[in-house]
Amino acid sequence: MSEKNLNSNKTRKRNVNGVTKKTLTLVKTEDIEDSASFFSKDETHKLRTVLLDWYDHNQRVLPWRTTLNDDHEEEEVEKRAYGVWVSEVMLQQTRVQTVIAYFNRWMLKWPTIHHLANASLEVYFHSFPFPFCF
Repeated sequence: MSEKNLNSNKTRKRNVNGVTKKTLTLVKTEDIEDSASFFSKDETHKLRTVLLDWYDHNQRVLPWRTTLNDDHEEEEVEKRAYGVWVSEVMLQQTRVQTVIAYFNRWMLKWPTIHHLANASLEVYFHSFPFPFCF
């Protein structure tokens, strides 16, 4: 634990609703990265295994969750990354159930970032009931 991460017992001033208040920091704290692990290595391995097994059995099948073969081309990697990016932006703005149909239409219309870059704003704004903000 480094000295700079410790909060010493000092009085600090803070502004709350226009009123300056003094607060006293009584407890020394450390960054979470400096903390001892809550689990042993064996416990961590078991927890990781259980979580991954659960995910394998309970995951939803989603169009942006594709796997690549070992001999994948760079173009496939870029297309997959683009699809994940598109899904992430859409998922910030609506629910998964709603995004699936939009995502599939989007990827048919603009299968790569180059297709999207060449689309006019007019076509983009008229393609969906609400534009996704990138």
